[in-house]
Amino acid sequence: MKIRNYLLAFVLGSTLAFAKDINFDVVGEVFDYGPQTTKIILKFDEQINPKTLDTQTFKDRNITTIDFIDHNNVILNLEHGQNIKDANLLYWDDQKFSNVVIPTNYTLIQTKDMTLENGKTIKKDTYKYYMKSLKIKDVDI
Repeated sequence: MKIRNYLLAFVLGSTLAFAKDINFDVVGEVFDYGPQTTKIILKFDEQINPKTLDTQTFKDRNITTIDFIDHNNVILNLEHGQNIKDANLLYWDDQKFSNVVIPTNYTLIQTKDMTLENGKTIKKDTYKYYMKSLKIKDVDI
C-alpha cells in the first residue's frame, strides 16, 4: 500500500512539474515604411496581478509598455519603427525586385515570477509561451 501511495505521489508530482503552454497572438500594423509587428497579446486562464508585470518580465524584442485588456489578457507593446530591424515583416530583395516575407515565429521567455490576483505566485518556469497566430491590422491574410 505504501509503495502504491509513493508511486501515485510521484506521478502526480511529476505531471505538475511540467510547464503549461500559453499560446499568444502577434499583431502587426502597416506603416508607410512597411508592415511591422507591434504587439503580443497573452491570454491567461488565471487573473494576473498587473502590479507584478513590467517591461522586463518577458524576454523578447524590446517591450516598451504593457497594457491590460482585463486581468486575463495582457498586451505587450513592442518597439517598432523604420529602423527597428526585428520588427519588419518584409524585406526588399534586389535580385527579385520584390518584397519577401520574413518568417515570423516568436517565442517568449518569462524572466521573472508573476503573482495572480489571488496571491499565488507563478514561477518564471511555470509557463512556456508559443506564437499561435499573426494578425495584421486592416489586412486579410
